[in-house]
Amino acid sequence: TLRCLGASKQTLFRVYALQLFALSLLCGLVGTLLGWSVQSVLAEVLHDAIQLVLPAPGWTPWIVGLVAGTLVLLGTALPSLWRLQQVPPLRVIRRDLSPLPARGWFVFLVGWLALCSFILLLTREVLLVFVMLVGLGMVALLMAALVGLIFKLSKGLTITRLGVINRGVRRVSQRAKSHTLQITALAMTLMLMSVIGLLRFELLSSWAAQMPDNVPNHFAFNILPEDSLEIGKYFSARELQAPTLYPMVRGRLVAINGVDAQDIVASEDDNGRTDPALRRELNLSWMNELPDNNRIEAGRWHSLESGAFVEGVSVEVELAKRLGIKLADELTFDIGGQTLSAPVTSLRSVEWESFTPNFYMLFAPNLLEHFPATYVTSFRLEGEQRQLLPALVNAFPSMTVLEVDALITQLQQVLEQVTVLVELMLLFVLLAGLCVLLAVIQAGLPERLREGALMRTFGASRGYLRMANYLEFATLGLLAGLLAMFGAELVAALLYEYVFDLAMHWHWKFWLVVPLLSALLVALVGSTATRATVRQSPMSLLKQYD
Repeated sequence: TLRCLGASKQTLFRVYALQLFALSLLCGLVGTLLGWSVQSVLAEVLHDAIQLVLPAPGWTPWIVGLVAGTLVLLGTALPSLWRLQQVPPLRVIRRDLSPLPARGWFVFLVGWLALCSFILLLTREVLLVFVMLVGLGMVALLMAALVGLIFKLSKGLTITRLGVINRGVRRVSQRAKSHTLQITALAMTLMLMSVIGLLRFELLSSWAAQMPDNVPNHFAFNILPEDSLEIGKYFSARELQAPTLYPMVRGRLVAINGVDAQDIVASEDDNGRTDPALRRELNLSWMNELPDNNRIEAGRWHSLESGAFVEGVSVEVELAKRLGIKLADELTFDIGGQTLSAPVTSLRSVEWESFTPNFYMLFAPNLLEHFPATYVTSFRLEGEQRQLLPALVNAFPSMTVLEVDALITQLQQVLEQVTVLVELMLLFVLLAGLCVLLAVIQAGLPERLREGALMRTFGASRGYLRMANYLEFATLGLLAGLLAMFGAELVAALLYEYVFDLAMHWHWKFWLVVPLLSALLVALVGSTATRATVRQSPMSLLKQYD
């Protein structure tokens, strides 16, 4: 209409772009105020649990919120504005619009790249941002393809003889284009929430199930050599099993094959950073026999020749991979100002979850015996045996004891608090997805009103239309929930296999709960948003479109 009244293309673009920019500022301001309010409430609620006083927020969160909102809005809306100024007024009036040109899709790409750059600026983790965006993008495309396939296969399919159910289900496939976007967006949100739920409940329970019944629940270190024999006698005198003591020497890895270790690792790291193991002292030890919870992956354990051990060091295999250490490499250590070199004779894997003292580096006994050492051990005290702990500490004042049970309990509490906070953030994302659903429904409301008027004219009751709307959105929510669980199982399988080293299994309870809750939630929101199609009389609706 404005073009017909003489408005130029540049004027239209400038007017609508300014409107969108003003809208983005308003929404960004409301969003940051809401975020500040939620942070204040959460900090007050969790104050007793986390014992942390958060500092007052500065201007950075406000700027971040405004910039992020502006990038998202303009990046998704500018292609439509670009398309609008390229279309003649007559084609708009006739509703004969051509597909979005390649230049419009290029604007989408620019907006997406701008958002990615903004996330990268905040996190400064190139690999993390790349994996996250590419991974989520691939999952979204896979879900969209599955939704399209489902719609294609469902055409002409009769679900049941009950007409109202068929009508509600067929409505989803009739609006396949708009519903594909809605289902994919909801499925992605529900997938993230489901993955968080799996990590919250399954990992902790699986970890607890894998722990042996007699796992040590106390660690003791800084045990002096002169106390090593007395500790065994102390436990035996109280009819307790004497713990095994492990010698320990503190040393820093300084060179690999004569080259500074930090230079080698930093040159192989994309960000030029060294491994944490090179920025601190390592716990070094020596043993005659390979520990029960260790397994040789390459090379062989310390061997005896002419009654003496061959000089060498065994390296934990994951650390060796990170530092690029191979068999026969010469490692140089700085131990209290003294230098020690030894060849790598074996690489071994370690069961760290055994809760017994484990070491990255295990030397042949004749290499470290002359260095000053302390001892470390682990033991289990249950029930009334815990009352012996204060007496044990008093008997050996140099020894430090850690109660693992208390640490595990605190860790579980921290993990639960973190997952609750993440779930709250995802709840906001879910609300945003429902807002998108409402926006799409409102955009197609005139068509729904005409359809409802025709059906009421041909005798359809209000109850029939209400049930058809409810079943349409319930089907939409059910598909989103099923796709969300498919994606969640896929992500969980990858995490279990490559990150947590746990056995993968199906989560049937989630498969039942998530789709049903999704169907109920979307059905309530959708049927509420389309109640106008049921309430208005057929005559008033037909007069509007006469």
